[in-house]
Amino acid sequence: MVEVPPKLTCKRFPCGPIRTNMYLVMNSRGRSVLIDAAPGSFDEYVKFSRSNPNHLEAILLTHGHWDHFLDAPRFQSEGVPVYVSAFDGAWIKQPEYVRDFVPGELEGIPCTANFYLSHDDSLDLIGSTWQVLGIGGHTPGGLAYYLPAMHWVFTGDSLFAGTIGRTDLPGGNHAQLVREIQGRLLSLPRETQVFPGHGSNSTIGREIEENPYAITRS
Repeated sequence: MVEVPPKLTCKRFPCGPIRTNMYLVMNSRGRSVLIDAAPGSFDEYVKFSRSNPNHLEAILLTHGHWDHFLDAPRFQSEGVPVYVSAFDGAWIKQPEYVRDFVPGELEGIPCTANFYLSHDDSLDLIGSTWQVLGIGGHTPGGLAYYLPAMHWVFTGDSLFAGTIGRTDLPGGNHAQLVREIQGRLLSLPRETQVFPGHGSNSTIGREIEENPYAITRS
């Protein structure tokens, strides 16, 4: 008999000074995964968990910008492993990077990830398979996380509703970003829900039809 994967729910928490989306994916057995760790996300998670007990298995970082990883060390101190690409993982563990790019009003602590990921890796977390998609261009090592069983994809700052991530920051590459969005995200099933790093949700089908930066029509 094939075991049916536990049902998943997804809750969004906009956190920090620029309202970065943190997503908590939880299964029916109380096991959970967090996508990104924006400033303030640790306190939001603790507050939510008081009335919704869960066992947090992993922090999956989409990329290494401060507004997506700053609270990761707080989760690590509680024994939660952090996953990120090797490219961006090299950034977030450098004190000079944290010092130079984190806004002065926030406390920035370098983060050394527990696990490094690459495009086409596969993860078994909370009883589900997660596919890792490399989407560079916003940062050199940007990642998206796709849950085939749910048709959900967490895109970080690569693909937004109606637009794409900026590429004028260090390590940005517009041509790469568009190419990898088209080849690795817009090739997903059209019904796939897009959970971006900022702003509202979308679907792959809507982005194919409406996104002026990522359209792949012939």
